[in-house]
Amino acid sequence: SASFDGAGDSVSIPDSDDWNFGTGDFTIDSWAKFNTLTDQTIFGQAVSTSNFYRLVWDQAGSLIFKYTNGTSDLNLSRAWNPQANTWYHIAVVRSGNSFKLFVNGSQLGADLIDSRSMPDLSANFNIGFDGLVSYLNGSIDEFRISKGIARWISNADFISNPPTEYTEDAST
Repeated sequence: SASFDGAGDSVSIPDSDDWNFGTGDFTIDSWAKFNTLTDQTIFGQAVSTSNFYRLVWDQAGSLIFKYTNGTSDLNLSRAWNPQANTWYHIAVVRSGNSFKLFVNGSQLGADLIDSRSMPDLSANFNIGFDGLVSYLNGSIDEFRISKGIARWISNADFISNPPTEYTEDAST
C-alpha cells in the first residue's frame, strides 16, 4: 500500500495508451482510507483545468468521477459519507454506455448513461493526486486499472466475485 500526507505526494505514472479508454469498458478500483474528512483525491489525469478526468470524494458528501475535454463534461456524482481511518473498496466502472460508482460492492445511486468517448490525455496518470491541485491524505492499496472489462455491473456481481489480492490478467 501507499500512504499519502495530502501535501504534495503521489504516485505518478508516465502517459500510456493504457489510459486511453475511448468508449470501451473499464474498471478502476482500489482500497482507500482517508485520514481526514476533507476533500480527497483517489486518482486523476490532467492536461489543464479544462482537460482532465479524476475520482474524488468531496467533504460535502459526494464521490465524484468527472471528466472534461474542453467541450463536454461527464459528471457522475453520488452521495457517500465515509468515516475517517476506515478502509473502503472503491470502484468506477464503465459498461457500454453506463458509468457506475461502487463502494464495498454496493452501487451508489443509478447508472449515468453517456456514449461519449473518454478523453485521451497526454499527461501522467496519478494515484493520490488529480494532476491539478488536489491530493489524498490517506492510503491506497491494491490499485488496479482494467481496460476492456467492466468487472462489476451490479451489487450481485461484486458479492459473487469480490476482490482479493490482485494478480495480473489480460485486462490489467
